[in-house]
Amino acid sequence: MRGVCKVYLNSYFSFNLPKNNSIVYPILIGAENPNKPNALPYSHWKKVENVYKFLASPASNIIDDEDYVIFSDATDVSYVNDINNFITIYEEYFLKELSNIDPIKDKEKEWPIILQAELNQWPPNDYLLSQYKRTDKETELLEKYYFNERKDFNSYPIHKNCNREKKRIYLNSGFYAGRKRDVRKLLKIANFDLNFNEPKPRIEDQGLFNFLYITKKYPIIVDCEFKLVYSPFIVCANLKIDDKSEWGCKIDELRGFEKEIDKNGNRPIGIHSNAGICPTLCSCLQRIKNMGLLKNNINKYNNHYIYSYNVDEDKLLKYPFLPVCGKFMDVDYTTMRCNAY
Repeated sequence: MRGVCKVYLNSYFSFNLPKNNSIVYPILIGAENPNKPNALPYSHWKKVENVYKFLASPASNIIDDEDYVIFSDATDVSYVNDINNFITIYEEYFLKELSNIDPIKDKEKEWPIILQAELNQWPPNDYLLSQYKRTDKETELLEKYYFNERKDFNSYPIHKNCNREKKRIYLNSGFYAGRKRDVRKLLKIANFDLNFNEPKPRIEDQGLFNFLYITKKYPIIVDCEFKLVYSPFIVCANLKIDDKSEWGCKIDELRGFEKEIDKNGNRPIGIHSNAGICPTLCSCLQRIKNMGLLKNNINKYNNHYIYSYNVDEDKLLKYPFLPVCGKFMDVDYTTMRCNAY
């Protein structure tokens, strides 16, 4: 729980307050009994299987089908903004501007799922070549848009929000968001409509989402401008301390087509330091801790909770935040691997 508390939950409750009944309490998905008969070790496939189980279960009825859900990895995603900002960004930009969808009139349409963007194309071609039984059409799309990418930089599909010259165009599955009904439908396709050459526990989740994206199984938009989430993978130095910023740091990288960094340091909702925590993110988390935001919020409201979905029992349990994570509130962040120490 150390990484979950220090990186994810502590940052989340630093910027999300339980006031006016508007708080969105985080839900941890994946509690299982490792000693149950035929228990399988953790694999990335469980992120696909268990999130679908939850969204398809009555245990998720606290979330309406029209509500938004945001999935993020738990030990390398930090929050640096109010999660309620997602609604305006998603509806005004990703729905209306990019997708020509009216959130009032077009409720029955398929709304896009937004996935994080990164600079690195992953996985290698052989994952998608070997793990999936493909139709001729799927093979054609993969060869045109994915397999060809390593030879021709102009092949990976993008929307008009992406600047191909910036190279931040490749989806990452560690953070995605959309309406509950749309996310559930996408994950149902992933769980039941695809044909695999290997057992599901061997299926790599980012390869899976790339397969869904390239073969157009559901509307997906990649957040190339990091309006929602930023990945500092292979560019950790772009994440810097900034005393003038409301969140204590800034992202020193131009957003897509913009010509300058905004005055609040290109502040997204979250930061996903995938493939290991960037030392610069550790410095930012320490900066946020020193600002006293979490302690101030705890002292002022003292009604912070987290939910945990037990996959084996199909139950959603509610826990006070302090008994779970309180012992980590005063612990400083190490300069390296701060999700582990």
